[in-house]
Amino acid sequence: MILKETGIVDELISVDDRRLVPLFVEHLSGGEELVQWFRKFNLLIGWMQTEKALNLKQSWLASFGKTIRLFVYDTHSQEEISKFFFRKTSEFLKKEEKLSLPFSECIHLPLSLDQKKEGLKLLGEKALCDGKKIVVIHPGSGGREKCWPFPNFLTIIRRLNQQDVKGVLVSGMAEEWIENEIRDAKLPENWVRLQNPLLVKLTGLLYEASFYLGNDSGITHLAAACGAKGIALFRKDLETAWRPYGRMAVLSGHSLAEIDVETVWKTLAG
Repeated sequence: MILKETGIVDELISVDDRRLVPLFVEHLSGGEELVQWFRKFNLLIGWMQTEKALNLKQSWLASFGKTIRLFVYDTHSQEEISKFFFRKTSEFLKKEEKLSLPFSECIHLPLSLDQKKEGLKLLGEKALCDGKKIVVIHPGSGGREKCWPFPNFLTIIRRLNQQDVKGVLVSGMAEEWIENEIRDAKLPENWVRLQNPLLVKLTGLLYEASFYLGNDSGITHLAAACGAKGIALFRKDLETAWRPYGRMAVLSGHSLAEIDVETVWKTLAG
């Protein structure tokens, strides 16, 4: 939805749309409706983390009668997955004599001024727009093993509050398991709690934030796409492929618990 709201894509189709079923079954059969739909396009491009992510037979792809290119991430490349896919797509487009902008010109979402203002409205009556710094902290992720211990985030929040730094604590829809900890936590009065905000509005807020702190999560990557300066906390085995780009510093450990509060605080303060 964010890509559509910012004008990057013209149309969206849900991953659970029935037309896409043939793409996700082990033995393809039928799929004529999908073939007919794909034939409306002149070029089809796909990006996959592994070869097993999509079961597409070349003979089936040939029935589209269109230019089709599927890119699969090379785990031996030691390159961020975002840059890898961009580079491969750019090389392909150049062969097709199509223009491709540099990676540095494509990394930020083109948000309008009105969309940024909508993001600041998430702060509500506490309106933190008084010229002071705003920090956004996201303590969750899709998997618990990718999360820094929540008490550590609280320690950072309390230290920021002692320096009169205001902020926002955000949680997403896939993080119900952390809600009890957040509810039991007593946030400083000048901190705002946002539970599952609309991503388009959250994007506007991230554009205006002076700093971001979060785990390996979709919101962290969204913050990077907004050009936010910040810290992303990663497991070492996921860092190479999935580290965010831009102004986000990455701190990692074999487990998130290995990353101590003082290291995060010094990086934040620096």
